[in-house]
Order: sequence, then structure tokens, then C-alpha cells
Amino acid sequence: MAANLFKEFSTNETAANKMYLNKALEVTGKVLEVKQTPQARQQVILDSGDPMFGIACTLDQPAQNLKTGERVTIKGICTG
Repeated sequence: MAANLFKEFSTNETAANKMYLNKALEVTGKVLEVKQTPQARQQVILDSGDPMFGIACTLDQPAQNLKTGERVTIKGICTG
């Protein structure tokens, strides 16, 4: 879950990087926002349980019909 991943990184970023960095992860969470990066790629922000920060997932291919509040699972490579 996105909240668990966020907690691990916020508690001990060094340990979380050793465990997850550059590895394939599947993260499930509620969509807070869908936006475009400066490089014109779609980015989905998942609810982390923290009011200030979310889990940012940058997509290689745009996802169609993603809605705020929808629960999704995204698989990708963790970049920290």
C-alpha cells in the first residue's frame, strides 16, 4: 500500500532505499491527483496518509480515465 511505502521512507530513508531503490514495486492507493510533468509525462499522486506528501508515480504511457478518489494499483520501478 502507498501509505506503508511512505511510512518506510519517512521513518528510515536509507534503509528504504536499500530495500526498494531500482526494484519493481506494485503500489496500491487512492488517486489524489493526475498531472503532467515538465517532460510531458503523466504523473499519478497516490494518497500516502500524510497531508503534505503523496507517492508520485510517473507513467511511461498515459492511463485513460483515472479519477481522483479512485483506488488503483500501479507497478513500476522505485526511484526513491
